[in-house]
Amino acid sequence: MTSTMLVKGGALLAALLASSSSVWAQSTETVPSSAAPQELILPGSQAAPEAALTADPGPGGGTIDPNAIWLEQAAVPQTGSGPGRVNPRPSVGVAPPGEQRSRIGIHGTLGSWSTEVVPYAEQTFTASDNIKLAPKGEEQEDLVSSTTLGANLVAGNQRSAIRAGYSVTYDKFLETTEDDAFRQAGYLGLSAELIRELLYLEARGAITDVLTSQEDRFSANPTAGLSDRERVYEGSISPSLHNSIGGWADTEVRYTLSGRAYEDDSEPDELTHLITAHAVTRRSLLDGPRLGTRAEYEIYRSEDPDRKRDRLTVMGGSEVPVSPVMALTGTIGFDAYDPEFNFDRDVEGVFGNVGLRYQPSARLAAAIYAGYRYGGLDYGMNVNYRLRRQVVVSASAGRSLEIDNDATASAVRVPISVVSGESGGTVVTGISQDLNNALESSAIVDNAIVSLTAAGNRTRYRGAVSAQRREFERGRGEEVIITAGSALEYDLTDRWALTGELAMQHSEEGSTGQADSDTASASLGVLYKVSEAANLFARYTYARRFSSEAEDRYTENAGALGLRVRY
Repeated sequence: MTSTMLVKGGALLAALLASSSSVWAQSTETVPSSAAPQELILPGSQAAPEAALTADPGPGGGTIDPNAIWLEQAAVPQTGSGPGRVNPRPSVGVAPPGEQRSRIGIHGTLGSWSTEVVPYAEQTFTASDNIKLAPKGEEQEDLVSSTTLGANLVAGNQRSAIRAGYSVTYDKFLETTEDDAFRQAGYLGLSAELIRELLYLEARGAITDVLTSQEDRFSANPTAGLSDRERVYEGSISPSLHNSIGGWADTEVRYTLSGRAYEDDSEPDELTHLITAHAVTRRSLLDGPRLGTRAEYEIYRSEDPDRKRDRLTVMGGSEVPVSPVMALTGTIGFDAYDPEFNFDRDVEGVFGNVGLRYQPSARLAAAIYAGYRYGGLDYGMNVNYRLRRQVVVSASAGRSLEIDNDATASAVRVPISVVSGESGGTVVTGISQDLNNALESSAIVDNAIVSLTAAGNRTRYRGAVSAQRREFERGRGEEVIITAGSALEYDLTDRWALTGELAMQHSEEGSTGQADSDTASASLGVLYKVSEAANLFARYTYARRFSSEAEDRYTENAGALGLRVRY
């Protein structure tokens, strides 16, 4: 169960930290505009809570689309059982002409299209005293030369937007030459309005390297454990029809085809069909009750005939205002799965919840609900508070059903090594994903997370603490994981900057038969801005695992020097 624990436990933290570096790196680029429309939330929707944190694996590992961060949504998203949002009209297109552009990159226009391409190159030398993260007595020193070439693309007009990036890195190991290899990372995101206010299309693709063994070992050194990674290809296409009913309600019908392929066949390839239909009234919090309905039918198929699952979820909900800043919410629905699960409780059948939504100002938004689902208590909570314009605190908690065929989704969406482009390639976290046993079992999950994001004239910070408890299917036990991490960047002068990252993880395996462990990984770096296009950087990283089993313990010290140039 250890791998599943890290995939789901570390994924959210890594995504949160990655988003900060992404926003810093892209602050001068022209990016697609996607202000979310007001949404009616159906607490308890089966939609995966990770959806809003989906990562586009960018050069060197990945970035989070800043337009997809929950804190920027107009409505309060749910965790636990997930958000049940209705988007009457997806936002497409790019920011209006006249926005300030960076002098870096190739800018151009073709008809109504605005484009920006930013090529870059990076050379890094990394020295490690334990390149394979091996236990004491088996350490192996190495010096690694990593050469990266890549480019990022942003293009769009008033009805379409494209974001894409691709990089290839060649790692040359001076001692263990059998580990020499190419790494690839890429992403593609597209949104388009095909027929005005009626037909929309969204597409996404990604290339990511994930760990296939290493027993959940991670380090802030991105070259550690490279010999145990496999390339994964992921893509999805999602057309949707939107319509207004008499001006008082909006409807959406959507079909999503998504697939996942593994280059070395360590896991069977996967294909998922998802059909959703939902409707929501247009009444606002001040005008009166809002009603919403949602239906989802999912078909999951794999090359492994024993791994298949169909799911049907139907629900309806209402939001009734009791004051200008407060509303009561309620949801009732039904879940059905084929084949059935093997929990100690019946997770299928009727579910329902009641809750409260509170939004006294644009700075504070909160939602809470409780009810019955998955054969027991169901609950969810989310609070977002903007202390200042660039300081946001967020807290959420909830219960969800984690289906076995969802286990690799976070492994693909969250990159192995999250890299900050403006920090010369410094690693924000080294939290990795492990597919070795990621699909062992479904689980009922209790999850909580608190995060802080802050930015000033010279300082950027993002930190998060999360805790998860998983109750696996009958006979497979349970596990607990607590993860904490933070990323800080401070500008000493206009040319010099300091960076620091820290990730810690505590795991208790319960009756799964795995060893309990504590793991810490830290990085301290310095960046020198040679010019607007070039950065020199140096960093030191440290990783250590404490475990009840000697073979699971390891320590690594690593240092890196590099140069990153954007054109």
